[in-house]
Amino acid sequence: ALDLSLCNITDSDLQKLYGDYKAFAKEIKNVANGAGVTFNQSHAPFHSSYIEDELTQKAYTEICRAMEFAALVDVKNIVVHPKQHLEYPEEAKVLKEMNLEFYNSLIPLCKAYNINILVENMWHYREGHIIGSVCADPHEFCEYVDMLNSPYIKACFDIGHAELVKADIPNFINSLGDRLHGLHVHDVSVDNDLHTVPYFGAIKNWDNIMKALADISYKGDLTFEVKSLKNLPYDLVKPRLQLLHLVGEELV
Repeated sequence: ALDLSLCNITDSDLQKLYGDYKAFAKEIKNVANGAGVTFNQSHAPFHSSYIEDELTQKAYTEICRAMEFAALVDVKNIVVHPKQHLEYPEEAKVLKEMNLEFYNSLIPLCKAYNINILVENMWHYREGHIIGSVCADPHEFCEYVDMLNSPYIKACFDIGHAELVKADIPNFINSLGDRLHGLHVHDVSVDNDLHTVPYFGAIKNWDNIMKALADISYKGDLTFEVKSLKNLPYDLVKPRLQLLHLVGEELV
C-alpha cells in the first residue's frame, strides 16, 4: 500500500487537481489497480493555517479538495494537520478552540466522502530550536481527538515528530490507545526533521516503540513517511525501496 501524498497540491506535478481532477483521480486509481497497489491513507496539504486570513482560506479550500480527491481514489484515511500558526504554548487554548471549529467544519465532508481525518502531533521552531507544538503532548493529543467526539476523527502518530520534541514515544503510544489509527514512521536527527529510514537517525528504541504498538493491539498499518530523494540515480531507486521494505518487515 502507498500513502497518497497531496501535501504540495499546488506543485506543477499536481496542477491537475485544479482541472479535471476527477479524471486525474480515475487515472491514478487505474494505474494503482494495474500494479496491484492500494492507497491506505493520504496527506492533505499543509499548513492548515497562517497569520494571513487569505492564505488560511486558500489552505482550507485545498484541504477540502484533497479530501474529495483522496476519496475518489478510495482512500479511507487522510491526515490533516492541526492549525498551529500562533505562539505555542502561550496560545494553546486559543489554538484548541480554533481547531475544534476547524475539524468540526470538515466532518460533514468526512460523511459525504466516507473518509476519516487523522490528526497529527506537531513541532515548531523557536529561536533556532525545535520545541513542541499542537498535540506534541500526549494528554493534549488525546483531548483533541476526544473533544471532537466523532467516529471520523482519529489520531495519526508521527514517530519522528515525537522524537524531535523528546517525547517518551512508547508512553505516548500507550496514552493514545485505541485513538491511534495511523502512523508516520521515519527517523530524524536531534535537530532536523529528516524523514529518513528508521535506524538511520537518532531514534534508538525502535524495539520498545514496536512493543508499545503491540501492547495497545494497534490494528493500523506501518506507513513510512520518508523523503523520496529525487536526486537518487534511477538504478538505486529499486534497491532503496527494497531496503525500506526489509526495514518494515524487521519493525513488524
